[in-house]
This record gives sequence, structure tokens and C-alpha cells, in this order.
Amino acid sequence: MTGSQPSSRTSPPVGESTSPARSKQPENWATFLKTVTTTPAKEEQGKMEGRILHLESILNNAEIVELSAGSADVVAPGTIVAVVYEGDDEPERMLVGSIEEQRDDVLVVSPGSPLGEALLGSAVGDTVSFEAPGGTLAVEVVAIER
Repeated sequence: MTGSQPSSRTSPPVGESTSPARSKQPENWATFLKTVTTTPAKEEQGKMEGRILHLESILNNAEIVELSAGSADVVAPGTIVAVVYEGDDEPERMLVGSIEEQRDDVLVVSPGSPLGEALLGSAVGDTVSFEAPGGTLAVEVVAIER
């Protein structure tokens, strides 16, 4: 056998393996690393895309609500109402609206929730009741802000 002729060896060179698991390890490791490093980014991107679709839906389905002359005295969507729970002394300020309208200084109560439904149309001095998971609760409306 001369140096210029191809080798007729049947075994792999020293240090190489014929094991399929061994030969695929670098490829699998690269796939694993790619998955590990891109999965959080892809998850975050998916969340952001879902949020964008949700906000677009809100904007597409938004309704402009004009307040009539007498409606400034009653709770309506978009108003901030201060209520005192029965048996409590401290008022809580709540925005009757969507969570997307949330602010740091007020809680948000959906107009479709039991409390929100009870508050709609109420005026300062009214006491309204609503069904909560623990039973019926009552709140007194002590202030309404626009």
C-alpha cells in the first residue's frame, strides 16, 4: 500500500465512532441549545402578538358613550365611584370600566361583574347589594367622579 492510494480500512480513524447516537450528539445538542435559547423569546413574542390582537379587538369594537345631562349624577361606565362596604369605614375608589383603563390610584371593576352591574345607575347615597362568592354584600356609594 502506497501513500497515494486510498485506504481500504474498514474501521473508523482513531477517535471517531460508528455509533449512531454518538454521531448525532452534536446535532442534537445544537438543536437543544437553539430550543432552550429561543423558546423564552418565542413565548414572549407569542404573548405580545396575543396582546396586540386583543387590543385591536377592543379598538374595533369600542363604543363611544356620550353622557346625558342627568347622567353626571349616576354611576356609568368610565366613572370613578367611591364606595364603602357595609361594616367598613374606609371608602374604596373604583373605576367602572375595562382592565385596560387601569390606573394606579383606583381599582377596576368591570361593568359586567356583579358589583359593576349593581353600581350602574346608582347615585351618591344609594346602597346597592350584589352576590359575591361568600354571599351577598352591600356597598354605599359615597362619591362619583368623572
